[in-house]
Amino acid sequence: MVRNPISNPGLGAIVALVLLLFSAGARAECSVSSSTQDIGAIPSDQLQNTQVDFTLSTGFSCNVLASVGSEDRIEATLLGSTNNLALNNGSGGSLPFALFLDSARSQPFNVNDTVAFGGSELLSLFSAAGGAIPIYLTTALGNVPAGSYSDSLSLRWVWDVCDLGGAGDTCVTRSSGDQVVSLTITLVVSPVCGITAAELYDFGTATLMSAVDPLNVPISIDCTLQQSYKLYLDGGDNQSGGRRRMVGAGGSVKYNIFAQDGVTPVGPKAKDSLSGLGSGFVQSFNLLAKVDASQGSLAAGLYEDRVRIVVEY
Repeated sequence: MVRNPISNPGLGAIVALVLLLFSAGARAECSVSSSTQDIGAIPSDQLQNTQVDFTLSTGFSCNVLASVGSEDRIEATLLGSTNNLALNNGSGGSLPFALFLDSARSQPFNVNDTVAFGGSELLSLFSAAGGAIPIYLTTALGNVPAGSYSDSLSLRWVWDVCDLGGAGDTCVTRSSGDQVVSLTITLVVSPVCGITAAELYDFGTATLMSAVDPLNVPISIDCTLQQSYKLYLDGGDNQSGGRRRMVGAGGSVKYNIFAQDGVTPVGPKAKDSLSGLGSGFVQSFNLLAKVDASQGSLAAGLYEDRVRIVVEY
């Protein structure tokens, strides 16, 4: 006797229905938690001269949103900021910033603002890197010291989305939540120093070394605000016995470089350096170069040396 494979029609109907529910359903599980966003290290001069843009992940994500209905809503409220929307270093340094909802920076997101996301807009929001809703940060111009900076945002998330979708556009169950989280933003400001100097400093023409006037050697330095530094000039290409020399076909001319007082040597070693604190703006020094007048006269010709300006910070 041949038996019918489905000998119990009722059991067959139950199995088919269960398979239909699991194959047609899609769960949209949303989550958010407190997090830290490190936006890296930026040189101080870049922050001083340029508004820098960053994209932040809010950490709010839904793992499945293959389809959304007009009833689905997610709301975000910026409740506040520890430093009133500024990255602070804890020692007086402060770099204000602004938040935006779009990459074009046309929709500001200020303290106490509430923004609602819904409908098809949700699909594009969750397509961002990491699958979380992004916000966009732009720094203000700031002359700030080097160091570690941070601020912490307080965000309230309220959501009501379809948690389990059925066949077609039906929603079997919905998921809702109301949660406050913190988003900590960190930034490292890197110190920089820049030097401006002429390529050539000329003592002029003289027959006797005693007739050579001291030569002004202006140098400018631009270091990060409050950054300590040391400046000196090395011994040059022709140093001998700890003395700088300009050399030519007729021999050499001994000389030295001093601070503006004409007495304090500047180099050739780091122990003889000018020390200072950066201001974030150009600081100028007027050094003096002097030849050794005791050398008397030398053969006619061009005498030269090449020295390097050294800044340690």
